Amino acid sequence: MKRIDFSQLEVETSIGVFEKVDVRSTLGNLIFRSATSLELDTLARKIFSAQEGRSTEFSDDEYAAMMQAFKAAGVLYPVIRAIEKQVEPTQRGIV
Repeated sequence: MKRIDFSQLEVETSIGVFEKVDVRSTLGNLIFRSATSLELDTLARKIFSAQEGRSTEFSDDEYAAMMQAFKAAGVLYPVIRAIEKQVEPTQRGIV
């Protein structure tokens, strides 16, 4: 399972400059417009309607499908990387 908060995505907007952005509607609509299955339609709606300020759980299959859709649609690398960073396990106890 992966947990992602699309309303608080920390995206690098310029080199070394990070901003929190809400991309729920943008990325949800992106998948919706290109959905070729009920599963992708459901995924698009899940992203679009996610609660603000809360992480939403995605199965490994949903995560793989969304990342494939984002990359195929040409979503910018800083957005892709911001999503990947949210699902990376954090290293506890390391400073």
